[in-house]
Amino acid sequence: MSQPGPYSIVASIGPDGAGKTTLAGALARSLHARDAASVTPPRAVQVSGMNVGVFEFRTPRGSYQHVDFENAHVEAHLLASSPPASVILHVSALDGPLPGTQTSLANAHSARAGRVVVALTKCDAVEDPELLDLVELEVREMLGKFHYPESSPVVRVSAMGAMHGHHRWGGSLLQLVAALDGESR
Repeated sequence: MSQPGPYSIVASIGPDGAGKTTLAGALARSLHARDAASVTPPRAVQVSGMNVGVFEFRTPRGSYQHVDFENAHVEAHLLASSPPASVILHVSALDGPLPGTQTSLANAHSARAGRVVVALTKCDAVEDPELLDLVELEVREMLGKFHYPESSPVVRVSAMGAMHGHHRWGGSLLQLVAALDGESR
């Protein structure tokens, strides 16, 4: 795959159960369906003796290697050894920020990870929009505590909804990619 524009590593971080691996799969599928030539198939690789999920994708603004840190131990180790340009912080809309969310942000801050884009996951399972607003507010406050801008992008997504063909949720994955590209939508 050719690499127009800058090449960046994007790490998926967040507590176990926040939907990191499901979202990574849905994102790869969605991007592949849109332009098969712009995505490499997801694969498991070993980094420092630990398994991580990886796929690469290209946008008009850059090329990315997406790394799915499947658990907190792997996340802490690999963030420290190879800081990403950006992280996607996964927060379940059902659970809100958990202690593992704070741990992930602390790991990203310690590793000097650049930009944070928040994927507020499982939004299809929350019927009350005010609850989504409350969770988003909590996440923004937490970002500030770890010296990330409270204005960082927060994108409401549903990986399962996208994989089941729901237009709204498929579009949310494209919004997530646009946020990584630094676009506001």
